[in-house]
Amino acid sequence: IVADGKVYFTSWDGNAYALDEKGNHIWKRKVDEQVSASLALYKGKLYGGGMFDGPFFALDAAKGTLLRSFKTWGGFDASPVISGSVLYIGSFDDNFYAINADTFAVEWKRPMRAHVRATCAVADGTVFAADMQGRLFAFAPAK
Repeated sequence: IVADGKVYFTSWDGNAYALDEKGNHIWKRKVDEQVSASLALYKGKLYGGGMFDGPFFALDAAKGTLLRSFKTWGGFDASPVISGSVLYIGSFDDNFYAINADTFAVEWKRPMRAHVRATCAVADGTVFAADMQGRLFAFAPAK
């Protein structure tokens, strides 16, 4: 993610990073053993998930401090998608989550019957997510 003259990203080394426009490190935060997905940015907070048994987390974009986190029975390989104030992400625990970005509360979770590795899409108020068995799910309405 590029915003406000900064680049935010995660790495296979388990860290989230912020760099300035010249590539200088602003901060680095260990979030899991490995992270493979991109972050989402909303109101100065970065959201993402650790890959294996890692948490879903929120970081302060300015300082990199951990604001909140929660664990599922599996990690996250997909990137979160934000629509309105809701984050959508699937997990290795075979569930798909809608998380309020302001309160960090799980608004709902739906069983997927298999791991979710792909990033979802939101279009016309509907959330589309696929599991590793090739099934496509549509959840509506997105808030």
